Amino acid sequence: MKRQRLNTFGRARFGVFINGELRTSDAYKALTAAARLVLIDWICRYNQKSRGDSENIAMTYAFSDCAENLNYATFKRARTAILEKGFFECPPKLQTIKPGARRVFVASTKWTSYQPTPAEAKAIASAATSKRKALERWNNYRADKECAKKPRGGDDE
Repeated sequence: MKRQRLNTFGRARFGVFINGELRTSDAYKALTAAARLVLIDWICRYNQKSRGDSENIAMTYAFSDCAENLNYATFKRARTAILEKGFFECPPKLQTIKPGARRVFVASTKWTSYQPTPAEAKAIASAATSKRKALERWNNYRADKECAKKPRGGDDE
């Protein structure tokens, strides 16, 4: 019997499930580049532990688990941002009272309804505008090069 996927991070059929639905969300766009790397690594680890997102599991994710080359402060900020955006949750009822115990996280779909702060919305809009302008410059450059390639003279008569 084939296991039904939970589609926690989108509805992709193959791979690590970092698909367009996730990448075009405001929650993902509001993350820093380092936080995106940590998120991808965390989702990869989640998919390994949950048998390809077919079981909702509780898992730990600490600095020692991260495969990316980051310093601890960057990792900590990235993990906090990921939790704030709603990709994973840290439910209090799953935490142990033992000193030094790892925190336990569960996957969440709250990222799908995340509303960016005004500063984040401004940064997202600015990045989109910069990309659009860069693509326009590139298209103009290509059009100019195409015009320069056309033979001169020819069929004027």
